[in-house]
Amino acid sequence: DKVGGPKVAKSPIEDQFEWFDPSPVIEMYKDKVYQFGYIVLFAAAFPIVPMLCLVSNTFDLRQRAMTLLTKNKRPEPFVAADIGTYQTILEILATLAIISNSLLIGLTSHGLYFYIPDLTQIDRIWAVVVLEHFLLLMKIVIGAVIPTEPAKAILTYSVQQERKDQQLALWDVAFEEE
Repeated sequence: DKVGGPKVAKSPIEDQFEWFDPSPVIEMYKDKVYQFGYIVLFAAAFPIVPMLCLVSNTFDLRQRAMTLLTKNKRPEPFVAADIGTYQTILEILATLAIISNSLLIGLTSHGLYFYIPDLTQIDRIWAVVVLEHFLLLMKIVIGAVIPTEPAKAILTYSVQQERKDQQLALWDVAFEEE
């Protein structure tokens, strides 16, 4: 008792059409920013956390790659100039991490007393403030020294623009400057 006609096999493309839509990349950013916050804000209190996050991210990366390759549809291409608001959030977290870790290490650790035995509580607070300001200054200097765009990327972009302009000139296409 066969019902219906002959069965037709689906092509791989038809199979992939039934796969799930990929999760937005913004969700992955959110998770990683949370993790970054926990790592940098509490590194002095629980120093094993970065290693645990590395192991967790390794497994997560493999799992996401497998899901993307075998269960999800191909994501639509999306171009963005940067990571948006998350850049500001990461910079704020880094600044807060410098402050919190300086205070945590400076006020709860007894390492300063080992090197300077006759240190008063006020001197200790001043040492923490100086350390924190020094680290903030180093963050600013390093941020200013490291370029936001790599030199190779700038060179590649300028070469591509030059080629585009040459091709448009061959086709006698001119765009008005705004």
